[in-house]
Amino acid sequence: METLGDKIKKMRIESNLKQNDLAEILCVSEKTISSWENDRTKPDLNMIYKLSDYFKKSFYYLINDDLNLENTNEMQIKLKVDEKEYNRILNLINKKCNKKRCINQYDIYYSLTKKNEWLRTRNENGKYTLNYKKKKNNNIYEKYDVLVDNINNLEKILLSLDLKKIGVINKMRESFIYKDNYEINFDKVENIGYFIEIKLLNKSNNINNDLSNLLNELNKFKINLNMIDKNKYIDYL
Repeated sequence: METLGDKIKKMRIESNLKQNDLAEILCVSEKTISSWENDRTKPDLNMIYKLSDYFKKSFYYLINDDLNLENTNEMQIKLKVDEKEYNRILNLINKKCNKKRCINQYDIYYSLTKKNEWLRTRNENGKYTLNYKKKKNNNIYEKYDVLVDNINNLEKILLSLDLKKIGVINKMRESFIYKDNYEINFDKVENIGYFIEIKLLNKSNNINNDLSNLLNELNKFKINLNMIDKNKYIDYL
């Protein structure tokens, strides 16, 4: 089983970088890199995202100790808001945590035969992924992501399997890590509107308790829970 330290060391060596090279890229000390690679300490979530972006690796690949981890369910709540509410909450988050990143996501959705299942390709600042997601119940989804090194060939394969393109979702996203346990995404979706996604990063064995904690965080920002949007972006196509 590969640890996070093993993965950081492997990515660094494959990129022909020395520890001091990676330290300069991430603005940390060489001692810090050594500590990560030997699993004496771990980078925080913001730093893991920097590693993910630099090495073009999935965030979930880095945080999962076991690549065969079966529990890939994710918990999130999405809000559909107007521009005023979008900016109000964005300003609050800006004061409480550092901005993680600002990205453009260009998603192409394909039809599947079963209800509540989606297949999607994503271009995220030049990094391509294939995503499968299945709705299990309200706010709970089973999700799998794989990195793609040739998006043109992948699209040809999908079309050859008679998977039809449903449409495209193009959005600008500002993302933050809040309290090291939540990812908060602010989306401006072309021709659709403004959305805020709050995702739980670290799940416990008690889903109801996790969901309750997530709702409590929303209440702290005086968010009207009536704005919760149960639709997926694909539903707007």
